Amino acid sequence: MCDSHNLIKITIMGILDFANEESAEKLAESVKKAIASKVSISGLSVEAEDGVVTLRGEAANADAKSKAIEVAKVAPGVKKIRDGIKVAETLIEGAKKTSSGEVVYTVKSGDTLWGLSEKFYGDGSKYMKIFEANKEVWKDYKYDPNVIYVGWELTIPEK
Repeated sequence: MCDSHNLIKITIMGILDFANEESAEKLAESVKKAIASKVSISGLSVEAEDGVVTLRGEAANADAKSKAIEVAKVAPGVKKIRDGIKVAETLIEGAKKTSSGEVVYTVKSGDTLWGLSEKFYGDGSKYMKIFEANKEVWKDYKYDPNVIYVGWELTIPEK
């Protein structure tokens, strides 16, 4: 009698686990549809377990990310949100990202190394980072970081 009782208990637990998995999948799918109807998140994936919803993907900006999270929060069955949405890197005007992932900036009129360092790093005193990464550009100018010309393409190292 004890073995049949355990077998029934195990069977019921298995059915409940299956039902929970199915409801988690439905919750994840409904949250994903709700987000997709309101905002575009690149590579959006949604996972759910016990009412805890995990969001992943890349938002174009912080507003899009916030909107996606707000939409998910109000979905029926959501108890908690785990935020794994990244915000796409916003490049400064005149900068582009190469296929290798490097940021390259084309010098414009009025630019200085100090000013570029402030734009990219938030700290002008880090200008030598940019200079060192592009030293070859300055070889004909006696490696003088005060010389900078419109049209030069400078690699901007990571912070």
